[in-house]
This record gives sequence, C-alpha cells and structure tokens, in this order.
Amino acid sequence: KYCPNLTIIDTPGLISAPTKGKASPLLSQARSVEALIKKKMEHKDYIILCLEDTSDWCNATTRNLVLEVDPDLHRTVIVSTKFDTRIPQFSRGEDIERFLRPPARLLDTSILGGSPFFTSVPSGRVGHTRDCMYHSDEHFRAAVWEQEEGDVKEMERKLDRPLDTMERQRVGVSQLRRFLEKLLRRRYLENVPTIVPILEREFRSAQEKLVQTVQELSELDVDKLKEKGRNFYSNFVAKIPLLVRGTMAAPVERFGETLADEHIRGGAFVNMDGTPLLTTSPLTNSEMRLMGGAQWTRALNEFRQVLSELRCAPVNKEEIVNACGVDEMHDGINYTRTACIIAVAKAKECFEPFLHQLGYRLMHIMRRLLQISMYLMRKDGQFLNGHELFLKKVGSCYYAFVEENMRSCLTRCLEDLESTTEFVTWSLHTNGRPGLRNVIAQMPQS
Repeated sequence: KYCPNLTIIDTPGLISAPTKGKASPLLSQARSVEALIKKKMEHKDYIILCLEDTSDWCNATTRNLVLEVDPDLHRTVIVSTKFDTRIPQFSRGEDIERFLRPPARLLDTSILGGSPFFTSVPSGRVGHTRDCMYHSDEHFRAAVWEQEEGDVKEMERKLDRPLDTMERQRVGVSQLRRFLEKLLRRRYLENVPTIVPILEREFRSAQEKLVQTVQELSELDVDKLKEKGRNFYSNFVAKIPLLVRGTMAAPVERFGETLADEHIRGGAFVNMDGTPLLTTSPLTNSEMRLMGGAQWTRALNEFRQVLSELRCAPVNKEEIVNACGVDEMHDGINYTRTACIIAVAKAKECFEPFLHQLGYRLMHIMRRLLQISMYLMRKDGQFLNGHELFLKKVGSCYYAFVEENMRSCLTRCLEDLESTTEFVTWSLHTNGRPGLRNVIAQMPQS
C-alpha cells in the first residue's frame, strides 16, 4: 500500500535430461523450458533472481543459463537456497567463510548486491487439512524466522564467532526481502523524472474525459438527443455528394484505392469461364489512388473499355439450325428473323454478366464512402462520440440504401437491355394492323 509494486514471475525449474537414449521427449521439454526462461530474462528492466541449489560454487547450472542473457550479472541477484542443509556439510569454519565469500574466479563480484544471499525455508504446506504443517500464513512466517535464527546460531557456532554486519545482511529470507525492497525503491526514485510527466499526461487525459462524460450526461435528454441525431444526419448526407463531386479533404494515402486494390476488394471484370479480362491498352489513372466520384468514373471507363474490346462467341451450326424454325406467315424459313434472333441473343449473353459485375463494383465504391464521410465529420468536429449503437444503425441504413438503389438501377439497366435486344416484327395481316396504321398516321409527313 505504501511502496511501489513488485511483480514476481515464477518461471519453471530447469530440467536435467540426457542427450541420448529414450529421454528425447524429456530433452525437448528441457529446451522449451530454457527458451521460455531466456525470453523472460531478456527484458532489460527485469531483476533476475537466480536460485542456486549447490554447496560448491563451481557447479553453476542455473547461473550458466543466466550468464547467456546477463553476462556481467549486473541485474542478477544470486541466492543459495536450502542453506540449512548446507551448514552440516561444512566441517570447519573456513569452509563456511569460503562459501559465504566465493572468490572472484568462481563468482564475479559485479553481481547485483555484491555477493550472494543464503536462505532456508521450512518444509510443509499452509492450510487446514491433515497433511498441512502450518495453519496460517502468520504461522509459516514465524517458522521462516525461526529457521533463519537457527541458521545464524549454527553458523556462529561453527565459526566460533558472531557474524559481522555484512555477513548477517546476507543470511535469511528477511534480509533478501529487505534488499529487494530497497532496490525497488531506488529504481522507483530513479524513474520518477520520467514517470511524473507520464502521470501528468494521464491525469490531464482523465480530466478531459471526465469533463466530456459530465457534459454528455447533462445532455441525455430526449429532445437534445433527437436534435443531435438530426444534425448528424444532415451533416452525413451533405458529405456523400461532396465526395461524389470531388474533394481533397480526405487523405488519399489512407482512403484511396488503385485499380489493382479495387479489383481485389470490389472484383474485376471476368469472362464466362472466370478468367479476368485484360485490356490491350492501359487504363487512365489505373495507378492512382482514387475515391468517390473519381473512382466511380474510372470504373465506368474500365467497363466501357472492356466492352469495346469484347468479342462475341462464335455461332455453331446447331445454334443456327435451332434459330431458324418455321415462320407462321411464310412457307419456309425467315432468314432475316433468324439472323436477328442470333445477333440479339449473343449480344445479350455477352453483355448481361458485365452489368452485374459493374453493379457490384460500383456498390463497393459507394460503400467505401461511409468510412470516408465519418472521417471528414470527425475532422470537422461533427462526429458523435459515445453513441456507437446509433452510428452502427446509420451505417447499416446507408449500406441498405446503397444495395437497394443498386438493385433498382440494375433492374432498369436489364430492362433497357431487354428492350434493346428484343426482336420485334410487325405484320399488316395480323390483328396489330390498326395499331400500326395509327402509329404511322401520327408520324410527321416529310
């Protein structure tokens, strides 16, 4: 509560596995664990707590892995664990002193803290079950302190002297904790000059958001919300014609599309077999990033160029014979009618698929105007913040409007195509003769 936070990341223990034989899965796991630990230690702001379970500093399994990431051990704290099991192994006081102060050739004095720490933790779990040794955290902490006092007394007995201040500051979990707290406090104070500006910036940002939130809460009135919606609607509707007519207000590097981008997102003109149609001459502005009316015009120009270079499929004999049929007014085949039937059928077959493709392409161009319009409104201070549901509804309504109008336009184009390619004949011998005469009679005389 009254000090900076300390986050401890407990990494998996290293696995000792043979390099040959049946232990290959175990070896793979050991390498995975080492890779995970290295990745965590690579963060330059992290303090590495290296736990060594050894009575001889020549054996440095864990330390060797740490040295690969922190060669000088400048941010590494060395801790010799299970110290209570090491003390009985020392027969003389000189052995303890040598272990407490390892020579520089075995352990570099540049380690964080200057020398290792030595800790002992009593075995047993904390809980209320039968196999638990300690009934509470306080009970376990008291046991840790008793273990620390016991280690100090046993060392002083073997050394035949009391521990000096430097030695005492290295023995026990409490001493390690005190060192880490001081280190954390020093690191925090060193970073205060960089932390304070960040906190001030966050404070200002939070104040602005608070003022904005209070203002929005004060405006949560039905009439005010309706007025906001109407203003947003009128501003949004005004942006669409602006983009169609042309504008430089929106950045092309963000919203523009080249012809290749348009083909990927909106579809390219393709043949009946699905292969793209390639024009013989390059299209104007194909490499430019366009949007709005300029992009619409380029799509129409490509449509016109594709159709101008389109060749109708050849007519085979079976199609010609089936188109001939028998004329009801003549004894035989009406070859003029047959030629017209073949011509209009082939024209419709080749032209109609491209109308659908053009409709989908133009619908893609119009749908893109929603995002660009929102950007312009945000830029002009006309955007509604904090009303995501309303904005989603506006977007869905706009998409539905585009699709409905595109279907209506496509229907009319298909009607025009049908009327253009329809074969019409008039006969003075049928019931349509009076109507034909009336039409001719109304024609101006030359």
